[in-house]
Amino acid sequence: MWISESANGDFSSIAIHPSSSIVASSSNDGTVSLYDEDLVVCQSIVLKKDGQVNGLQWHPTRKFLAVSWTNGTVGLWCLDSNSSFREGNVHHAPISCIVWSPNGNRLITGDEEGGVVVWKIDHRGKLATMSQYRLRGAIDHIVFKPIDKRARESRTKDKDCPPFFVGTRNGTIFFADDIGHCTECTTLSSKIHLLHYHESRDLLLALTEDMVLSHFVHDDGKLTLESSWLQVKLGGSTNQTGNTLACQWIDTDLLAYSVNKSPPRIWDSANEETIVLDRPELAKMSYTCLTYSKRNNILVVATESCHVILWQRFQSHPLNTWEPLHKIEITGSIERIYWGITGSTLAIKKSNGFQLLSEQSLQSASSGLQVQVSQVSSHKVMVESFGKPSETFESAGKIRGLEVSSSSIGIWTGQNFDIYTLDGLKAKFFNTLSCPNPLYSLSEKFAYVAAQITIQILSIPTGIKTTVLLPNSDGDIIALSSVASRLFILTRTWRLKVFDITIKDTKLISENDIEAHFMGNFQSITMKPNSNGSMIAFVGCGESSVIKVYSSSNNRMFVYECGRIKSFVWDQKDPRVLVAQTIGNENNKNIHNQLLSFFATENEFVFKDTTQVPQTAEKLSALYLPYQIFYKKTEFKAEPSEHFSKNIIKEYNGIDPNDEVIVKTITEFCCNLATGDIDDAIKVVKLIKNDAVWENMAQVCIKMRRMKLAILCMGKLKNAKALRTLSHLKKSNDANAISAHLAIHLGLYEEAQDIWTETKNFGGLSTFYQASGKWEKAIETAAAKDRPSLPVTYFNFAKHLEEIGDITGAIAAYEKTNASKAQIPRMMLNHKKDLQAYVDVSTEQEIKKWWAENAESHGDAETALKYYEQVNDVFSIVRVHCLSGNMKQARIMADAHPECLAAFYFIAREYDQDSKWHDAIAYYSKAKCFSNAIRIAKENKIDKELMQLALQSQPNHMEEVAVYFESLEQYDKAITLYSKSGNIKQAFDLCFKTKNIFLLETIVAQLNPEKDSEVLQQASVFLSENGSHEIALKLLLLTQNFDQVNEVYQTNRKVLDICEKQEINITEDLVDKFQSQSNSGTINPKIFIRLASLCFNQGSYHLACKCYTLGGDRLKAMGALLKSGDNEKIIMFASNYLKLIPDVSKNADIFIIAANYLQSLNWINDTNIMRVIIQFYTKAKSYVTLSRFYESCAQIEIDEYQNYEKALSALNEAEKALSKEKSAISLDMIRHKQSLVTHFIQAHRHAAQNEVAKCERICGELLNQNDIDSIIRVGDILGLLIETSYANGDLDKAKELLNRLKQRLAGSVNVEYYVDAQICKLLSPPQDTNIEESIEENFD
Repeated sequence: MWISESANGDFSSIAIHPSSSIVASSSNDGTVSLYDEDLVVCQSIVLKKDGQVNGLQWHPTRKFLAVSWTNGTVGLWCLDSNSSFREGNVHHAPISCIVWSPNGNRLITGDEEGGVVVWKIDHRGKLATMSQYRLRGAIDHIVFKPIDKRARESRTKDKDCPPFFVGTRNGTIFFADDIGHCTECTTLSSKIHLLHYHESRDLLLALTEDMVLSHFVHDDGKLTLESSWLQVKLGGSTNQTGNTLACQWIDTDLLAYSVNKSPPRIWDSANEETIVLDRPELAKMSYTCLTYSKRNNILVVATESCHVILWQRFQSHPLNTWEPLHKIEITGSIERIYWGITGSTLAIKKSNGFQLLSEQSLQSASSGLQVQVSQVSSHKVMVESFGKPSETFESAGKIRGLEVSSSSIGIWTGQNFDIYTLDGLKAKFFNTLSCPNPLYSLSEKFAYVAAQITIQILSIPTGIKTTVLLPNSDGDIIALSSVASRLFILTRTWRLKVFDITIKDTKLISENDIEAHFMGNFQSITMKPNSNGSMIAFVGCGESSVIKVYSSSNNRMFVYECGRIKSFVWDQKDPRVLVAQTIGNENNKNIHNQLLSFFATENEFVFKDTTQVPQTAEKLSALYLPYQIFYKKTEFKAEPSEHFSKNIIKEYNGIDPNDEVIVKTITEFCCNLATGDIDDAIKVVKLIKNDAVWENMAQVCIKMRRMKLAILCMGKLKNAKALRTLSHLKKSNDANAISAHLAIHLGLYEEAQDIWTETKNFGGLSTFYQASGKWEKAIETAAAKDRPSLPVTYFNFAKHLEEIGDITGAIAAYEKTNASKAQIPRMMLNHKKDLQAYVDVSTEQEIKKWWAENAESHGDAETALKYYEQVNDVFSIVRVHCLSGNMKQARIMADAHPECLAAFYFIAREYDQDSKWHDAIAYYSKAKCFSNAIRIAKENKIDKELMQLALQSQPNHMEEVAVYFESLEQYDKAITLYSKSGNIKQAFDLCFKTKNIFLLETIVAQLNPEKDSEVLQQASVFLSENGSHEIALKLLLLTQNFDQVNEVYQTNRKVLDICEKQEINITEDLVDKFQSQSNSGTINPKIFIRLASLCFNQGSYHLACKCYTLGGDRLKAMGALLKSGDNEKIIMFASNYLKLIPDVSKNADIFIIAANYLQSLNWINDTNIMRVIIQFYTKAKSYVTLSRFYESCAQIEIDEYQNYEKALSALNEAEKALSKEKSAISLDMIRHKQSLVTHFIQAHRHAAQNEVAKCERICGELLNQNDIDSIIRVGDILGLLIETSYANGDLDKAKELLNRLKQRLAGSVNVEYYVDAQICKLLSPPQDTNIEESIEENFD
């Protein structure tokens, strides 16, 4: 219901706060006033200026009100900061536009002369000018361009103001920001009426007075028309003088507008569609202005006839679902309309003032069946009682809450709680209590109100008022309720107090601390006790989806989570029954507008069932078993009475509602069932003799999933059909199927659906939908949840459509099954023309093929060929040609498709029947049916082709032909076929029989030495006996039968000759065989040398090493290992030899060769290799070579690391090694190098001790040595002198030495290799510059 409040006066501007119900207005006398939702002035300020107030704009979140005047003054009224007022005087013309930035830290103002000012607003409301712009034309529009995500992340989100577009009255658009940047973007052909930034598409939209909507892309300060949209001409025009345009963007792609007072239109820019919001009852109206609430999806339009019309948008479809909600009459001509952001407040500026429309839920209350009260207007209450005429009366104040008992009514007006007594249904004012907060309650004899820690109690019969004060330590009262003579109080410290109220006395009978049950989660709370006060139910705003029930007797709290709770009531007779009405939440959309029933006892709180709220009901008002009393929805109310309805709960259908015994029995049964007390429930069942009650109880059992009791109740009903179904289902032991089918027999179709859904038996659910005729749901369920059954579902649907004569629909359904190819032709068989037309348009290959087969069966070869060709059925085309006698076309078709073997076979069979043997053999071969081709060739003695056919056939056919050839004494062909078929034994027998050595060798080449070793041995004996010794030996070596080798060949030399000639790889087994003979002394060691040579030539270097070793030639053995490159084996071989033969003087070459090889490796970084090299040279007593190796080590230390001390150590070792030789010349050279290195090391030490003269003397002596380069690099000596001179400040000398070094190196080596790079840079002279070129560049 929309409640109207008016304020009359000469107002120039109004503004409604975005997040509260405060309305600001300005009068012509300079007064700016603030009104609450009742339009009571709560604050005002008088601001006298030279001009009038012409603009008001609220801050987006805070209570900052921006005020503008016609003299250019801009002010800010800061209600958050001690109601201070601040102003700025920058403009020199009337303000025409005033806009807050999205985050509220900037205020943008524009005037009639094109001035734009950006004001910075701090948290205290102080105004400061940030930037100013002077543009051409009056400022009409300011629109912000949102900062994109990347830019927002790189800037401070709370402090930055996004850039904005400015639209002037002459059609020019500018782009500016708050730091002094402003550019002109474009100029339109006429005045801009609406400027809007489309954030999702990143477009600027401009609607001009000639109804042209332009789409601009903004880039680099310029606006260009967007290529896919450019400009759109909307319907209507305002070019003529006096024409009007009202418009507003209501969504991303939706524009609402009214041209020349015509009905409003909704234009969808995405689909380029337009609809007109009009109804016959709204005809002939002229519209003046409009506005849209995105929160409620409501468009409000104002008419010249002083009405506002509310249109509701339903977003399931963006255009076509607009319905008118209300048509409200307004007193006075409407100029502008403003929405509050909450969507429940509408401010209307009129010519004679302004009006505030507030949407308010109508209040209602019920005392059960006796009295029901409801609000019908802001001050009017209707009193009803079922079966009696209703009465109405006016309240003293605006109605904000209602309470009722059987004898009185309480009305809360926001300030007072007024009590009215009832005489029948007529109300009479009795008394009032001050009540500024919604803490009030009404019982039969008392009225209660609370404020802070004070409770006022009014005795209704006597009018006596009593006051009760709670201790300050308990905190303020946050909830209050009463039942009979009990008063229940809940304080902010979570103290639950229960008072016993009498006229004479107020007594506290219990007090409990329940804070642990809430943990501070409920910010505000509603509390209701049951009929005897033993249980209290709580619902809080903070946990609106949770209902809590407290048992005062044992201090226990029960909690149940459900949908968002709209109302909850206890039964007025049975204290155990509680019902809550839910309206759903975002997490569980299924819990919507339902009634949840519970049973509450001292020890448990159990859920009973869920039922739907009747379509006509708005809210559950009371519970009086067996009735539920509902407050009706507005559209279902009958004037002037019947605002309430009473519905019998399903469990009580079919009984006398006044029979309290039956009502109590059913309630007891339901309670026992819910709590799981089955024995007591069965006892109750036995007392019932009413069939209607049996059925109700069975339904309750189904809902609570108590199947045994449900079956018992069904047995009492004697429902034969249900019992027969039950007997069939019992065999399957599927309890869920039994439950679902019982629910169906009881008419609980929704319950059956729930059972199948809960148990995920979507096949059963789909079957139920099919049986119910809900084919769309059946198909949807099968498609989403039970895909395997989808074809069956479509098949059943097609059968249904076929039965009702919908052939077209049946065809479409059959096409979605696996049976379409059979069912569609069957269905249309009696309609030949329609069937052929369907076949022609069908894309199913099998249906076309069936039609061709049908034509073929009726002898229509032409039609058959036509459709066989469409499906590219080569075999069928060939068959039809053959049966028609057209063998030529059959052969052409078959030869064009060699992959179709069946076509070749059919042609071959035709030739076979016609005794055309050669053609039959040819086509049987093409069909790869060689058995038939072989049969014809054998029967007709066509031996020429028989061998080739046999080789292409299967092994059994090969053997069959081999027997045939053997019988004809064609042994070569027989042997070949026997071997090809795998009958090697028979092939060998024929070879032996015919002494066919050539074929025997051919067969042997195909054998596997591992699998066919026995056959190979037999063949070798046969070949040996027939003089083919070499081939026989090769076979024996392949089988690695060395014993037989030695039996056949007594000389190993011949074995090796054959191995070499036949290139037979030497294996380790063969070597081991020779080694075993060597151990017995029956083999010459030279055999091993030759065997090693063969291994070496074959690349088996390790095996060659072994053979050389067995042959006694260890030097060649080492050579073979060196060839292999196996470093570990080389070292191991030499080391093992050293252990076996301590005196190595005779074979020193082995160690020298090994050491020389190891020097070719990376011995510098591998100390193990270096150690082995030294060891081998030492053992070989090759001291000269060892000395040279040490010299190499010394030179590497100098060249690579410049480590002369390690080099000296290596030279010392070289001297030790060389001293063991009798070579005086070599020893003198080593000692000379030692001396040079020693002197250079001493020079380094003198330089480190700053003894420059000694260092220079030694270095000079070294430089004078003729052979200094043999061990010491001159660069190192000069480098030492340069660094020493530089360190002592003798730069000239350092430079001289550096130049000397450079001359000596002559560019071959970088100087920095010897001298520190920084010293080189400091000592090197700067590069010369070309003076003439420098002068020319300066002049240029």
